Amino acid sequence: MKKIWLSVLTGMMVLMLNGWVFAADYVYTYSPTPGDLYDLDHYYAYVWGINVNSILQNNEEIVGASLSFTAIKNHDNNANYLHVNVLNNANLGVTSYNDGEASNGNYNYFNGFSESKQLFSLSGLNTTARDINVEISDTASTSYLAKGIYDIPNDGTPAKKVIMTTFDDGLENLITYASDGIFGLGFDPDCHFYNCGIRLTLYTEPKGDQVPEPATLMLFGAGLLGLASKMRKKTNIA
Repeated sequence: MKKIWLSVLTGMMVLMLNGWVFAADYVYTYSPTPGDLYDLDHYYAYVWGINVNSILQNNEEIVGASLSFTAIKNHDNNANYLHVNVLNNANLGVTSYNDGEASNGNYNYFNGFSESKQLFSLSGLNTTARDINVEISDTASTSYLAKGIYDIPNDGTPAKKVIMTTFDDGLENLITYASDGIFGLGFDPDCHFYNCGIRLTLYTEPKGDQVPEPATLMLFGAGLLGLASKMRKKTNIA
């Protein structure tokens, strides 16, 4: 019987030290209407208001998010920008605003909003259609899409590739703004970005179902090791 308990404890320790936890995750997907946000016309900025009350009613919390674009492409090969913000207040559905800034890549229509935070920007998209998925995180970073057919013709410098820039506290801001059940995503295309659909994916888990920190896992594992060691000694004496 002691050997059985020793095996069980050892197995638990291995699982815990490898980050295994008792947690159930759920996935929610949302798409705007129209699904392509009017092909992200460069003369407009768009607000997509999203209702996530079903997540709150299920007593869940958002722990991750991603935004994907299907077959998105620029209408030319210039290094234009697509800015995406998260908004605390938004009308449900899609609302269009004439931004009057068709070609100024440094201009983000939503930066002047009092409760708006930028999630990420894309620049350097060319006329090659591609699928892009952006994981919303809390860390500012810059990354480049793959080479090959995605390069802007006759220019191999990194500045002329598709550049994906994320901003600090993006996921935290999205979670905060979504906490009352309704929030918005703001899109400011400083070009015309044809696409075949935009999709938001939210990852949730039951409230209070937190993943232990690595240090906590190590302490728990050390305790199990000590207990297992004592049981082994007692078994040898017997």
